[in-house]
Amino acid sequence: MLNKMKKTKEKIASAKSTLVTEKKNLQTIHAQQKSDQTKLTNLSASKQQELKNYEDLIAHNEATSDELEAEISAQEKRVASAEELSRQDVKRQQRNSRQLVQIVVQAIHHQIQEATQQILQTVEIQEVVEQFQAVDLHGHFRDIQLYLQDMDIEVLNFIRVLIFQHQQEPLLLQQVQVQ
Repeated sequence: MLNKMKKTKEKIASAKSTLVTEKKNLQTIHAQQKSDQTKLTNLSASKQQELKNYEDLIAHNEATSDELEAEISAQEKRVASAEELSRQDVKRQQRNSRQLVQIVVQAIHHQIQEATQQILQTVEIQEVVEQFQAVDLHGHFRDIQLYLQDMDIEVLNFIRVLIFQHQQEPLLLQQVQVQ
């Protein structure tokens, strides 16, 4: 029985030693699990924060995108408005050009009428000169005749300018219509 007790004691000591070793191993595993759990908790919190940062960045980009779209839309409206103003300005300039051509044409017609009246007056003056030739007032007739010739040359030059301008008038009208 002593042997049996001794063997039982040895078994108990061996079991106790095994249990102590297993307890230490379990405590080490438990500490390792706690450490791993803490690491996982920290990693999870870090990933949650990273995910929140990405969500914030996406929200910010979406807001920025909306702002950019609004700015592009506003710029497109400004461009359309400027184009409309430009078209209106071109139309106004064309209208003004037509009015200017009409004024020039009227002025040319008026100048032609004045030139015609001056020619008629010159003809009347020449009739007076012819009457003076018959009288010849102390040599003054020659002075009057030279004065009338100078006046005739100026009138003819004036008429040539008017005729030239009048001939150019259809070209001006065509240019304005083309514009």
